[in-house]
Amino acid sequence: LAPNYDATVTPRYMAQRGLELMSEFRYLWPGHDGTLEVEYLPNDNITDEDRYLFGLEHQSSLGAGWRATLNGRAVSDSNYFEDLYGSVSATSQTNLERVLDVEYFDNIWSVLARFQDFQTLDESVTGTEKPYRRVPQIAASAYVPDGTLGLDWRLDCELSVFQRGISPQGTRLHVSPGVALPLRYRGFWLDPSAA
Repeated sequence: LAPNYDATVTPRYMAQRGLELMSEFRYLWPGHDGTLEVEYLPNDNITDEDRYLFGLEHQSSLGAGWRATLNGRAVSDSNYFEDLYGSVSATSQTNLERVLDVEYFDNIWSVLARFQDFQTLDESVTGTEKPYRRVPQIAASAYVPDGTLGLDWRLDCELSVFQRGISPQGTRLHVSPGVALPLRYRGFWLDPSAA
């Protein structure tokens, strides 16, 4: 279609189910790139339902140390891969992950905000066996070498909120400040530290 984006459309005919259209759209623009995947089988002859797969892998550089990433797949029903694909790797999927990450980096800080969800495909999985959604997970790390008093200062922290349709649910907070005294002399080094 153009030097920075293209599309592939593949019809697939299945004698018992009908005609499925499979498509992939790839794009590359300044600061953005990704792949969009869509499959559609209208009115499956066996199930008498419309069936689809939708997938997106996208990354954006937002400037000034910011980046966003969106990855995920969804299907119309839990038997999609089992009915329409023959490979063991496709049919053995239990969950489809969907993740949105927003990240920030500079000389001192590294920050991640993540929203994660799953579509469970295995109908035999009970509510207590389903994975937790993280809505959100926020992690931050800071490192200041040779800072105040000649010490190396660190901070690692994370807040995660775990949810699912059935208990238990919860929130986890982890904070770990640290300090180190780098000692260097003629090829020898020692880093006593505390956290």
